[in-house]
Amino acid sequence: MAEQAQPRRAVPPACITVDTYGRMIRVDDAGVALLGAPEQDLFAADAGLVLRLPDGTPVPPDEHPALVAIRTGRPVAPAVYALERLYQRWAWVRVSAAPAAGGADVELVDLSDDEALIAALERARRLESVLHQIDDYVYVWEYLPDGTSHPIAESIPSRKFFGIADEPEGLADEDLWRLRVHPDDRHLYDAVTDAQAEGRGGTGEYRLAHEDGTVVHVFDRWHGFVRRDGVAVVQGVISDVTTMREAEAAERASEERFRVLAEAAPVGIYIADADGRVAYANDRWHAIYSLEGSDALGDNWVEALHPEDRAAALAQWRMAVEHGASFNATFRLAGPGREERWISSRGSPLRDADGVITGYVGTDDDVTERVRATQELERLSQTDALTGLANRRRINERIEAAVAEARASGGTPGVLMLDVDHFKEVNDVYGHQAGDVVLEATASRIAGALQAGEEAGRWGGEEFIVLVPHVRDAATLTVIADRIRAAVSERPISAAGAPLTVHASAGAALLTPTVESASVLVDRADRALYAAKRRGRNRTVRYDQVSISDLASEEAPVLRIARGLALAATIREGMPELHFEQVADLAVQIAQTLGLPDGLVMRCRLGGLLHDVGKLAIPDKILAKRGPLDDDEWAIMRGHAEIGAQIIARVGGLDAGIDAVRHHHERYDGTGYPERLEGDEIPIEARIVAAADAFSAITSDRAYARGRDHDLALDEIERSAGSHLDPTVAFAVRRAIEARRAADAQRLARHDAA
Repeated sequence: MAEQAQPRRAVPPACITVDTYGRMIRVDDAGVALLGAPEQDLFAADAGLVLRLPDGTPVPPDEHPALVAIRTGRPVAPAVYALERLYQRWAWVRVSAAPAAGGADVELVDLSDDEALIAALERARRLESVLHQIDDYVYVWEYLPDGTSHPIAESIPSRKFFGIADEPEGLADEDLWRLRVHPDDRHLYDAVTDAQAEGRGGTGEYRLAHEDGTVVHVFDRWHGFVRRDGVAVVQGVISDVTTMREAEAAERASEERFRVLAEAAPVGIYIADADGRVAYANDRWHAIYSLEGSDALGDNWVEALHPEDRAAALAQWRMAVEHGASFNATFRLAGPGREERWISSRGSPLRDADGVITGYVGTDDDVTERVRATQELERLSQTDALTGLANRRRINERIEAAVAEARASGGTPGVLMLDVDHFKEVNDVYGHQAGDVVLEATASRIAGALQAGEEAGRWGGEEFIVLVPHVRDAATLTVIADRIRAAVSERPISAAGAPLTVHASAGAALLTPTVESASVLVDRADRALYAAKRRGRNRTVRYDQVSISDLASEEAPVLRIARGLALAATIREGMPELHFEQVADLAVQIAQTLGLPDGLVMRCRLGGLLHDVGKLAIPDKILAKRGPLDDDEWAIMRGHAEIGAQIIARVGGLDAGIDAVRHHHERYDGTGYPERLEGDEIPIEARIVAAADAFSAITSDRAYARGRDHDLALDEIERSAGSHLDPTVAFAVRRAIEARRAADAQRLARHDAA
């Protein structure tokens, strides 16, 4: 207990009697002195005993201690008020009242000599002037030496704050308070009052149980002192912290639910600060990163990242923080003695009240099997199923990339096209199973003969293609081709129980300034391959070694057969008899306008002649139908391109037109058929035949419509550039037509001159 000073001088109380209306009717000498006015002035105007609360507001009549005593017929316990005086400043007094005949006797004790108490009351008054509108209970409380206590100033009535509606008879304020303390917390409340009774400052928290059953959490903070008369005076504030405590309890419950869910989750869950330091991680996260206990906290997870992925993952984290975005990254984990694993990490930002990112909560999922499955699917999508080499799409992409790199950085790539000699006889004599064995073995030998940087793929059927990214000169390309051919025929291939000696022909082409694209480079190698086969097979021919005579020996019979098949298909479909010739002639003119080599020009002619030969297999009811085709009929009609390719594949000498026939209904934007190829994936001869066929169809008369003017047809062709048709080819059609018109005009001029 604080050290007590000498007791102050005793001041006799003032006694004042008031009537039932609160008017003063008798005042003793101490009262006259306290009120600070002559007695006659005190009764001049039926003056009442005016008391004010510590905040300066008048005491309401129903709370005036004299009137309360008269109304209840019971004494009113002492309380501190400000006494309003006539000619002097108001004074702090302790007021008690008791019922008396015709009114009430009021006893007032002047507190002016108690400087410490007055100072406390003044502070309370100032606090009350600020705090009377808030919910906190601000109080000044006295603890008397006899063990009793009572409030001498309070911002709101204590009974209101403590939820006391009905006052049990005979209980003092401190007992009323204790009655409302939750039974489980009364020991906490007693500790508070014990400290206050000794004049010691401190804090305390306990619960109140209101009469309506509501439980309220309150936090009490105070400081105190002991007056010279041994009375402990306490000034303090009691706050209702129920909402705060309920929020804390809800937060703890939420954290517990999060923890239970996190521990049961099949993915790793983490909470990290903005610098990536982990503060929490569930068991699954520990297992993913192979980190336990304190090793899992902080930034130790960074060391578990694959060295090649570490910088990128950290950069993505910093970027997410900088832009206030979600974190999303896929990286590998690797370490001594552990298998490489792929992790998909996602995180959402946590923000403070000002919106500043304080960290992230996220998940880490081991997606190794998913990544491997995706990689396998990607490999399969780029791999020929039979031979395991790159498929046509993949090797074509690699050739395009090599050409683009050479254009940008220099260098000379080369392409080899290889074909298994007499492969048709293998299939015919030994069966397709044996043919597959031969193709697999040939592919394996080609792959085994490759040197650093060289890549091989299956182009189609028995054709293979090899990309040589860097070639010193044409002679070197021939040496490379002969090396690969030698590997193919090095020893017999066992198929169908028989040793089969296999040879291969090869065509070779180098990238030169006159080669416009990768597709032209491939076409040159293909033309050289056909020259090698016509020269007797089992040899290598380069494109620069190909001559017109390589094609001339077979041209006439090939074209005669092609025209015969084309005529049969045209008559059956009901098209004009010259339609196939028109398409073939225009295809040749477009190819020549583009400056394509003779071999490709021949392919365009064959493709133009034979583009509709597959319609020989389409039922008459579909070909002759005048109205629109239904879905089933369209499905049959779309099969004519594939059927046509199969027909000419069985006729010797016509196979140069296979790609043009099979793919002339592909669209440049990838929406055509039969394989939905797009852009340069479509063979150049097929793109040319598609444009020539479209122009002929627009300008030809039909049974149900007349053909359109050539200029209108050219406009329509050019509008199709980039969607239906190759833009380069589409705009070459106009040049070809204009060149033909100019040639016709010259012939007419010469005829007229003659």
